[in-house]
Amino acid sequence: MLEKFKYLKSLRNPWESYWEELAHYFHPGRVGLMSPETIIFEKSKNLYDTTGYFCNQVASQGIFGHMMSPALDWFKLKILGLEDDSIVAKWLQVVEGHLYEAFRRSNFYAEANVILLDGLSLGTGFFYMEENVADRTVFFKTMNPGTCWIGENQYGKVDTLFRSQMLYKNQAVEMFGPGHEKGIYIHCVEPEGGADGIYTSTWYDGNKVVRRGHYNHFPYAVWRNMKMSDEMYGRSLSMLAYPTMKVLNNLRKTMLQAAQLAIKPPVNAPAGAAVDLTPNGINWFSNPDEVIRPVNMGVNYSIGKDQEETLTQRVKDFFMIDLFMMISQQQQAMTATEVLQRAGEKAAVLCSVIGRITTEFLFPVIENVFAIELKAGRLPPVPEQIEDMELDIDFLGPLAVAQKVLFTSKGASQSLEAITPILQMVPETAQNFDWDILVRTTAQNLGFPATAIKDAEDVKTERKKQQLVQAAQMAAEADGEGGANPETAKRQQPGGQT
Repeated sequence: MLEKFKYLKSLRNPWESYWEELAHYFHPGRVGLMSPETIIFEKSKNLYDTTGYFCNQVASQGIFGHMMSPALDWFKLKILGLEDDSIVAKWLQVVEGHLYEAFRRSNFYAEANVILLDGLSLGTGFFYMEENVADRTVFFKTMNPGTCWIGENQYGKVDTLFRSQMLYKNQAVEMFGPGHEKGIYIHCVEPEGGADGIYTSTWYDGNKVVRRGHYNHFPYAVWRNMKMSDEMYGRSLSMLAYPTMKVLNNLRKTMLQAAQLAIKPPVNAPAGAAVDLTPNGINWFSNPDEVIRPVNMGVNYSIGKDQEETLTQRVKDFFMIDLFMMISQQQQAMTATEVLQRAGEKAAVLCSVIGRITTEFLFPVIENVFAIELKAGRLPPVPEQIEDMELDIDFLGPLAVAQKVLFTSKGASQSLEAITPILQMVPETAQNFDWDILVRTTAQNLGFPATAIKDAEDVKTERKKQQLVQAAQMAAEADGEGGANPETAKRQQPGGQT
């Protein structure tokens, strides 16, 4: 086991110094992540420009607020391969409500923004989740990337994680029993051989195993912002912006020095003179040629300022700050989808970021919370017809919906726009399309509540009833226009018998 740990440590070694540099410019909360004992102020003393901090904060808050905000319904459950079923739809709606409540009672929203900061700056974020049995809640924690090492399966999915943790004596005794001292302990989670979906949990004190257990699900979500196929850890927007940010930081230092020279330039003074450069200071001299004169350094501050603004904007462009500002400041008549359409290529770049957030972070989190709540008996029983089916998730946050509408529903809207003139000229061509499927799919893509969408069979039944009623009305109208039916007239005659 520990041999595997050594191997995974060797794979992470090349990233460590890079993470320290990135934290220095983009993520102050992780400065010194490889050496927690280092004084943070010492690590940050050579930082002169905080544009990287600002960009990481705006991008993470923008994604959080428009993807998983507690103020909105940001996900919807569905069952893969299941046709419309009102019973299942109502069960899913009840489960969704319970999961939302579970998230609100937990510390999820406080920790979620931290993993976004980690992923956007360092490229990889680590999220741990488990049940707090005493409080009947789910506990979340964003782990320090400097304490985590990961391994993948053959499909590129993270299924092994080693984590180091400093425990004080009372914590060690509480977790492992009497006799354990303060120190760094190693926790390993990996697939249990021959058991599908079961993960072994092992704690080490040095080379000694101090506790074993298991999980019925992988308790970590590991989000890689951008990932190369031959790399274990993710790359980030900060890595793209790093060279520009480093130049900007050096330029900012130079500009500060230039500003100081412009405001308080050096002076030439007579030899041996007592010089007073304080406000209202008096310098006495008898020789008019021996006076104190400022030295003109020829500093062109405006050129440096223009260059500084250019570099600052370039860093912001890497983080798509203008796009997030557009979304947050959008007018009421302008949807997030319209904002992304105007943003053009920036929306396409953002799509890849959102894709990995949903698949590597949000999807595992919701799955694990569902599994924890179901095992704890806090969810209603699963309907028999879906016991062996797979749970799927749609994300309803404005960014997720806007991406879906922009790239999935765009084809339908463009097609309708193109064929509308044809439909007007030749109405019977509308029979080529299943309008019910189009309406239902569009509503689902836009996050319309599942319980508010009628069952397809119920819609067909209602239409048949309406058709029968209409047919009866038409028949009655035809009878009225064409004269009374003989049998009807006979029954209407006084004393008429049938």
